[in-house]
Amino acid sequence: SLLASTWATQRQVGTLVLSEWRQSCDRDVNPPVPQVVHDALTAVLAEGAETPLFYSELDPALQKIREEAGIVISMFHSASMDKAQMVSIGSLASLSPETALHLAHDLCPMWVTSLQARTPLNATWTDQLETRRKRIMSTVGFFRLSQQNIHTSVLASVAEALVSTCVLPAKLNP
Repeated sequence: SLLASTWATQRQVGTLVLSEWRQSCDRDVNPPVPQVVHDALTAVLAEGAETPLFYSELDPALQKIREEAGIVISMFHSASMDKAQMVSIGSLASLSPETALHLAHDLCPMWVTSLQARTPLNATWTDQLETRRKRIMSTVGFFRLSQQNIHTSVLASVAEALVSTCVLPAKLNP
């Protein structure tokens, strides 16, 4: 079903088709919307009420976050960072934006301090690290903003489709 897709655009297309169908029906002969469709629309609103969902449109940004985090970790390995001091962040393949932000914002400065206590760091290396840290933080910010905007668009199109059915749920706003 389009409404259950991981792609926001497919969810929106599903709601637009329903809305257009309802608008094209004769006002005097409004065929009822099947209960299963009404329930699916209501479920989409409920599932995203608390937290924005992950949509497949966000994959490129997530991959960029993971790529940059991998480079930062490699930089610390190449600088002979003691692996016992490095906190495990798990697999890069499943790295979340929140974990990447924690790496860039909290762990990197701590690891740099640890390295500097043992040996002077190359200025070029620290500049490159700082560039990567900033890139991770800005990409995570872009990811979160995009996720919120996409999610709001999906919820708005679902709400519009529900309104077009003329049978409103007990709670329409998330």
